[in-house]
Amino acid sequence: MKKWLLAAAVSAALFSQSGQAQQPYQSLQNQLEIFSGILETAAKQHKEETAKLVSFEYTYLRDQGVIFRTRLGASSWHFVRPDIPEPPMPPDAPEMGEFARDLQLDVVVEQGLRSAHRILSKLSGEYSDEWFELTEQQRDLAWEIRDIERELRDTEFELRNADSERTEELQQQLEQQQQQLEELRERRAKIQQQANELKQELKEQQQQARKQQRQTLDQKLAKAESLIAETLCNYGATLKGLPDDEFISFVIEGASADTDEQRDKVYVFRKSDVNNCQTADDAEALLETAKPYYF
Repeated sequence: MKKWLLAAAVSAALFSQSGQAQQPYQSLQNQLEIFSGILETAAKQHKEETAKLVSFEYTYLRDQGVIFRTRLGASSWHFVRPDIPEPPMPPDAPEMGEFARDLQLDVVVEQGLRSAHRILSKLSGEYSDEWFELTEQQRDLAWEIRDIERELRDTEFELRNADSERTEELQQQLEQQQQQLEELRERRAKIQQQANELKQELKEQQQQARKQQRQTLDQKLAKAESLIAETLCNYGATLKGLPDDEFISFVIEGASADTDEQRDKVYVFRKSDVNNCQTADDAEALLETAKPYYF
């Protein structure tokens, strides 16, 4: 009986100590839940949908502070790639001995490259019908030039081995082929010039679009930052369970305008600075103390 009472007393003592150890964190967690609800309510009242902060989540790091993670509302912008790939061209005409063996493989490879180029470009949604038309013309002309060059080599070979009766006929055929080749090359040069001009035009349009997208994102971030700072100034004092020497951090996910990767923007506020911020008028100064950075 005594052993049972002793065990019960020890268990009660341990439970009491555990409860006392958890009590400060429980109180802080309740405060964080309330403050998180305040943030969500303030964000929902924002007029511009894509500038709203959504999905607030938080975690507490002992002796360091609390970290809130959030993100901007759904956005419809799409970043375009800065460079336009050159269309795949057929290889140069091979020597006579290689032609019969390699022609079929060359055609298959070129057709595969053409399909892949069109599919990838269409998926990106960045290229106009005019661009596709020019690239198709370039490829078709490249194949025509390749065929004429092959025929020209055939004629030159025949001419070197022809008797006197066929020399004049082959010479005329050779001249016609040379003229046709020159005309095709001139057409290709003109189309290449048009393609280069269009490429430059598209590049300038893309740069302008990227610039506009960055400005739009900067404006939305500025509104989101103001909301965070104003909410901290007005309601940050409710986090009484958070020590003054710790921090209140915010991470806005995917807030950068990079094309290669989207980075988060991080804001670190000292609890003591939040305590000194009494009204929304002090929010701008509080935001400056956070020294935001991308990571």
